[in-house]
Amino acid sequence: MPLATSLGLLALVLLGAALVLSELDAALAYATGRPRGVVRVASLDEAGARLGARLLVPAYFPAGLEWPPAEVALSGRPAAVCLTFRSVETRRPAAILCQSARGAADIPNRLLPAASPFHSLKVSLDGTEGTLSVFHEADGSVWQDLEMWRDGSRVVLRFHGGTERFLRLAASLRRGRS
Repeated sequence: MPLATSLGLLALVLLGAALVLSELDAALAYATGRPRGVVRVASLDEAGARLGARLLVPAYFPAGLEWPPAEVALSGRPAAVCLTFRSVETRRPAAILCQSARGAADIPNRLLPAASPFHSLKVSLDGTEGTLSVFHEADGSVWQDLEMWRDGSRVVLRFHGGTERFLRLAASLRRGRS
């Protein structure tokens, strides 16, 4: 068999294997409900330990949200963590607090899918500038994102419901214990 034919067959086999592995990865992500590169951990302390960072935690926590978070998910690259809080009343997600573990890294879309806001405005929380955006989810529900820098981390607080209590939560973020 000529060398060119052998190389062509090898390329086809490798391409086929890559396609099969890609489909298996997609099926696994669908079956587990978690995108590739996202790990769910048991607690905020475990997330901080895995990322090697002291994470921001709220000093003020609004009534009507469950504590501890219903879900703590993290991404290693870029290093970020998202905490999902459920409503006490509906037991559905009411707030998601995401933060980069170190510096300017964006929150990965696989951790917090990007939203398309229909309205945005600049806000100031105790001297910290941020952007408050309003958007619709696929089901028609209205959500808001507050994106800001806090204590050296990019923070996105996505929430459903009254703005004032979530702005107060965001303003209260401080580094937790290491």
